[in-house]
Amino acid sequence: MLILIFDTEQEKCKFELIYEKYKKYVMYTIKRFICDDFLAEDLFHDVFIVIANHLDNINMEQEKETKNFIITITRHYTINHLKKQNHIKEVSLEEQVQEKDILDEIVVKEAMEKLKQQIHMLDEKYKTVLELKYIIGFTDNEIAELLGITKKNVQIRLYRAKNLLRSKLGEKDV
Repeated sequence: MLILIFDTEQEKCKFELIYEKYKKYVMYTIKRFICDDFLAEDLFHDVFIVIANHLDNINMEQEKETKNFIITITRHYTINHLKKQNHIKEVSLEEQVQEKDILDEIVVKEAMEKLKQQIHMLDEKYKTVLELKYIIGFTDNEIAELLGITKKNVQIRLYRAKNLLRSKLGEKDV
């Protein structure tokens, strides 16, 4: 427990009330940035020292504002500590763009994998035309010639296969 000296009994009671009411929010906010339990505990106590120094700014009747004020202090104190410890590096705009491109690539790959899984679950005639068209890259005429069906029939199968995929993927919110 944190031990502080207050000028009045009223300040002490106010601080104890704040501590009991908001300690979980403070620790949760710190833990969003810090994984080390010992460091989180140190920051937790430091934050409450800062809060104790700002008791005059806290109106207990305005709970929402009080909670926002305490969480803001916690977040800023934790981030400032991390910056001092070089745990948060300043990322250039170029690095941010590269990271975004990588994330986009990962998302596309995951979506393609889900799509391939759904294609393999389709009826053989639909699966075949989709694979020939979109995975191998054949034209409608080439597919028609290969399968011995008309170009129109290829287009109909592609249309139906796409609709089936849309309905299956829509059911799974993909």
